[in-house]
Amino acid sequence: MESIKVLLVDDSVLLRAALSKLLRLWRKDVVVEEASNGREGVEAARRLKPDLVIMDIRMPECNGIEATRLIKAELPETRIIMLTVSDLDDDLFEAISSGAHGYLLKDLRPEDLFEMIEGALKGEAVISPAMASRILNAFVDQAHRTAMVSESESELTPREKEVLELPARGPPTSK
Repeated sequence: MESIKVLLVDDSVLLRAALSKLLRLWRKDVVVEEASNGREGVEAARRLKPDLVIMDIRMPECNGIEATRLIKAELPETRIIMLTVSDLDDDLFEAISSGAHGYLLKDLRPEDLFEMIEGALKGEAVISPAMASRILNAFVDQAHRTAMVSESESELTPREKEVLELPARGPPTSK
């Protein structure tokens, strides 16, 4: 059985140590390396070429979102899970758009974290249930806004549409 390489990137020494121990209890074939900020995380990822990076968002020198972008640019096959206390929508959407495969809140039980890690290693997107509902709500809101725009456009009369199209045609030409 080939070992799984995991990189822990978090500025909390205590959290990294606890996660490292938990991961080694979970699987005997796991190789764990640690970094205390995003810059160190990018350097360690270049060396280790991890299967999985577990990354915090708020860190000194280089935050987790920027580190995710840099790692994904060089190591597109590496899975990255954000493990954070931030339940802000902006952080969630920015992390996912930067290439993260998951977004988990730090209040997880260890067995749930292990299940999510297994899913990520299989190529699944892993997101805390509370954050998943926010993603769905954002899509529903966007769909509702799009439907409202389409509805209001369809309510225009042919003459109103013609008047609105006039500026796009430019000035009239004289013949």
